[in-house]
Amino acid sequence: MTSRGNERKAIFRTEADRRHFLRGLVLGTAAFARNLRRPLVGNPREQSQLERLVPPVSWPRIIAVVEQAKRERWGEFIGRHGDWGRDAAFWLGRGTGRLSLAPLGELAGRLDYAAVGQAVSRFDKRLPKEPALRRQMNHMKAQLSNVET
Repeated sequence: MTSRGNERKAIFRTEADRRHFLRGLVLGTAAFARNLRRPLVGNPREQSQLERLVPPVSWPRIIAVVEQAKRERWGEFIGRHGDWGRDAAFWLGRGTGRLSLAPLGELAGRLDYAAVGQAVSRFDKRLPKEPALRRQMNHMKAQLSNVET
């Protein structure tokens, strides 16, 4: 009689087989599995399950994209009155990062969640009125939607 550990090992012929299996499991034909690798297409507003399949973007990645767009470091513009960079990061953090207000406030230097909420709300109202800023935000969202490796 074999031990339980040996029975598990017998399932996989090689270590490579085991690693390949652990990456993901798809039941079906090889063609079906290849189909699943294609990019997802749909409207996340109408199909909420699509949003759950895409991992949230990390805060450091959001900051890096905002810094790149502004051509400034986070520390240079975060406290500047009237600067759109901090509020853009909050707005992206709520959307692509799926962060709630309190964690965003902590990440931005211990701001109160109500202040973060007000900044996100004002920024959201500002976008339809400023086409250049809206284009900039669309560009940043597109950068963040690329898969991180």
